[in-house]
Amino acid sequence: MVAGINSGQLYQWVHKYKTLGYNGLINKSKGQPLLADLLIANCCTFCKRKCQSI
Repeated sequence: MVAGINSGQLYQWVHKYKTLGYNGLINKSKGQPLLADLLIANCCTFCKRKCQSI
């Protein structure tokens, strides 16, 4: 351990930074998106299309 960080965790961070850059270090949720999130995204897309056609 270096400065209280597990060497395996440090390796993963360095690898993600080298391959994906700064954005690779941002936490991402795992698994399927929640149904509510999908419904909100679809509703927003629908509303944008309706507003553009008016």
